[in-house]
Amino acid sequence: MTLEEFQNNLENAVERTIEDLKPTMEEAALTAKAFIRNRIQNNGISRNYSRNSLPTFFFRGKGLKKSTESYLDNKDKDREGVSYSEWRQVNGLPINNVRLTFTGKMFANWQRPGHYRRGFVVGGSVGGTDKATKNKLAWNKARYPNFDRVKEDEKELLKESFLKPKIVELLDKNLKL
Repeated sequence: MTLEEFQNNLENAVERTIEDLKPTMEEAALTAKAFIRNRIQNNGISRNYSRNSLPTFFFRGKGLKKSTESYLDNKDKDREGVSYSEWRQVNGLPINNVRLTFTGKMFANWQRPGHYRRGFVVGGSVGGTDKATKNKLAWNKARYPNFDRVKEDEKELLKESFLKPKIVELLDKNLKL
């Protein structure tokens, strides 16, 4: 094999590996999202729910219990609003830390994988599957800029247990071709 053939084979192996990594990065992004979801749903994001009152019509038809409508009726009679903290409490949900999970639909529909390539860098991403989820993700990103970020220990776990072995496997496969 000539030096030129070796160089071409190496360049082709790198290109094949980069292309082969795209689905791996999508899977890694979905796994990272699961880490984020579990952390937020279990521990919250260290913020308290709002105690600012809103008109009851914001909450009509959205309760998790039958008793929520009568609760709202009583608030209307007393000409009082309802805070989001109070609303969660009435529905039997925790109020000590923001968990972004009143219905759970944002996390359930935050599952459209994607990938990108910038030179030799390949990455993965996860987006919303519908307009409502995309809006919720954007809204929460504006309020909590780091809510969708993977923590360092989560990155390390993903890298060591999933990405490194997969990259080694792909390089081994593509260098043999």
